[in-house]
Amino acid sequence: MKRYAKGGPNLDDVLSEGFSEMKIGEENIVIAPTSVPIKSEESPASKPIEYGKKMQAKEDRESFVVAAPLTKTDTKAEEQPEPKQEILKTPTSQLGDDFDVEW
Repeated sequence: MKRYAKGGPNLDDVLSEGFSEMKIGEENIVIAPTSVPIKSEESPASKPIEYGKKMQAKEDRESFVVAAPLTKTDTKAEEQPEPKQEILKTPTSQLGDDFDVEW
């Protein structure tokens, strides 16, 4: 590892080292010729966008069917009682006594 003088690293030295590593492989790069041109998909002629046009939808059906709402089963049996919070009469005496962690 190089040690630099009191002035710190020299920008020219750092850049020359970095670029010298990059130039090593430049002559060895092989570029594959593209013999088949890439065809872009031509989109069919599209209609111009009409802004501010009012749309009028007309329904031609005479009746429609609505599903009956789902009825709830016995909700009291499904409800679970909420755990009651334990209220202490005195404050805790040590740090960490307030936390009850179940792993």
